[in-house]
Amino acid sequence: GMTLYILTPKYMPGIQWPPYFLGQAQDQIYYKEFIVEELYLMMGKDLIMVDHVPAGNIFGIGGLDEIIYKSGTISSTLDCPSFSAINFEVNPIFSVAIEPLKLSDYDRLVESLEILNLSDPILKYSQTETGEHVLSIVGEVHLMKCIKDLEEYVGYVCFSVSSPITPFRETVGPLIASHKHFPSFMKNFIVPSDYIISYDMNILTIRTTDQQINLQMRVEHLGNELVEFLEQNTDQIKTIMNKRYNLLPDSFMNQLKHLLNQQEHLKLKKDVIESILCFSTGLCTNILVYNG
Repeated sequence: GMTLYILTPKYMPGIQWPPYFLGQAQDQIYYKEFIVEELYLMMGKDLIMVDHVPAGNIFGIGGLDEIIYKSGTISSTLDCPSFSAINFEVNPIFSVAIEPLKLSDYDRLVESLEILNLSDPILKYSQTETGEHVLSIVGEVHLMKCIKDLEEYVGYVCFSVSSPITPFRETVGPLIASHKHFPSFMKNFIVPSDYIISYDMNILTIRTTDQQINLQMRVEHLGNELVEFLEQNTDQIKTIMNKRYNLLPDSFMNQLKHLLNQQEHLKLKKDVIESILCFSTGLCTNILVYNG
């Protein structure tokens, strides 16, 4: 005969909430007083009806099936925060529309759908702009269970279920050409369909279909001494990238020129510093040089 309180997930202690009663809007249901009349001690697969439960045992309370649907908190006092609802990481894969065969049964069906939505933790119930009542379920077995439960809730009301509607979230399509990164002077008129890429040993050739532009890129290795110098002077490299050569000490510039000039395999055609377009340091240390 102990009195308990059934708290909904929206309940907050310390606020004067109106009590729960049938016919109230769902967002106004906060708590309900409940008198325990059935108490069961859970012993394996058996349920033993008892008057009290000793500490340390697992027990069940009867009569809560019409009060707690998806989730709720049972407390002996209202000064208790409500536990949050359990989130199920399962997304519906198709939907069906439910409608009554007789218009006079509409209200009864809507009320039953709301009860079904509360009782099933995975089901998603919504109403479209056209007035259709849609159930989103996770599979055929789940749909059969929802229809069976709905038939028990509505009783004599007859309703129809539409064919499953499956949303297409992924599909197969033709390969889309990826965009390449070109120098700024080429961005204004280069689109993926306007160029052709070819490879020959360590030379990459990019040319436009109208043969107006022919760009070649050659990959060459850098000496270990040059790589170590670049990795140790990342701040000075950023200064070079901003074209502020006058801020760099002469010792740094002379050392950089000396190390670059040692890379005879690069075969640069003009001043080595002016040929540098950009640097890349970190996981891979690289230099992009314009040798036009």
